[in-house]
Amino acid sequence: MKTNQELSYRLFRQREEAFEHVTYEDEYKLYYAVASGNISYVKPIAGEYMKPYAAGHEKNGVLSKNPLQNIKYHAVIFVALITRLCVEHGMLREDAYTLSDLFINRIDICKTPSDILYIQGEALLDFTQRMAELEKENVYSLPILHAIEYINKHLQDDLTLHAIADTLHLSSSYLSYLFKKETGRNIKEYIIHKKLKAAEDLLLHSDMGYSDIAEYFHFSSQSYFISCFKKATGQTPKQYRQSHYHGAN
Repeated sequence: MKTNQELSYRLFRQREEAFEHVTYEDEYKLYYAVASGNISYVKPIAGEYMKPYAAGHEKNGVLSKNPLQNIKYHAVIFVALITRLCVEHGMLREDAYTLSDLFINRIDICKTPSDILYIQGEALLDFTQRMAELEKENVYSLPILHAIEYINKHLQDDLTLHAIADTLHLSSSYLSYLFKKETGRNIKEYIIHKKLKAAEDLLLHSDMGYSDIAEYFHFSSQSYFISCFKKATGQTPKQYRQSHYHGAN
């Protein structure tokens, strides 16, 4: 009962002070950018963390009454989430967890908020660069690398072959031919594959509804999203979420 009372009081205070935590969508965009090796998206955000006298995010919750400890807790959670997402996207488990340990050890001995945030910025850049190198292990031409980077950065958009080709200043037919030749998939299949992988992350790490996820990734309907997801994983989104949730216990 004490926990329920404390929860009710905190929610009351947050409503009174118009306080809201950082939205999951905002967090997710950054985490997914790291996991997909999207340096161009991550670099300016990391730069903000690494500025002298940077302060903690104003929408971070209170995990400790000690301000320095509060920022440390958030930094540890931040690194842990990025680590797990990178493992899910192909980084070797032992490499990822050892790298995480190194950053968390450094965070633990920090004496100022700006030192902690600087290390968070370093972690962002380091994990993103390593994931970018994983992407490059498949040797693609520059146009295809740019196409893949664009797709990863715009998964929440209504991506089309024509729009991507225009962005890269290529003809649709040439991009389609080159993409299929180098990746073994046509570009539409690749886009759906990447959107479904991102949807898996949301199913595992958020409480977003299935229709909201379908809409977020611009599937034409919830039923089409469920059909694509089941074809790719052998499970409906509901079954996938439930099986992984129970598997974690």
